Amino acid sequence: MPSKARHVQQALHNYAVYDYLNASPQATTDWQITVLFYAALHYVDAYLDNVGVHPRSHEDRDAYVSVLADLRHVARLTCNSGIGVWTRAISGETYHPG
Repeated sequence: MPSKARHVQQALHNYAVYDYLNASPQATTDWQITVLFYAALHYVDAYLDNVGVHPRSHEDRDAYVSVLADLRHVARLTCNSGIGVWTRAISGETYHPG
């Protein structure tokens, strides 16, 4: 299982890819959303690593996100607004592990 630091490093890399794609004159919205999804996923995994949780599947991760108080808003955004997760990620309202 990757460490918290590795998850944060990958999330930052994904944001850099997003910035690169966003600066492109060609429309790449599908890839922008994809890399933001994975950036958010790595931030969630970094948080989970910080509390000693290491999900083995998306289903495990979803279960932890649903019950941990600090992450419940992520579960609500995912279930209720879909693309709203990425809007919040772009605006800097996501968890950034320290």
